[in-house]
Amino acid sequence: MQTKVEKDVAERIASALELMVEKLSNIEVKIEELTYELQAHGNVLADAVGVLPEEEDMEMGCGSGCGSGCGSSEAEDGGTFIQIGK
Repeated sequence: MQTKVEKDVAERIASALELMVEKLSNIEVKIEELTYELQAHGNVLADAVGVLPEEEDMEMGCGSGCGSGCGSSEAEDGGTFIQIGK
């Protein structure tokens, strides 16, 4: 037979576990939301800097504007190359 103290302790532990599960579910939802936001920001950044090579350039193993004469380069279109030093 359970004593009153044992029963009280068991109820407190159960209550604490329920709160932990609830907080973990909230954290899971927040992580999913942040993941979607990060993906959206990454896509916007990629579009902004034009780092996504065209499919035909990918097949040739070259990104757009790589300067090696493959695919379409900005120089042919009258664009300007910007060289960034290391």
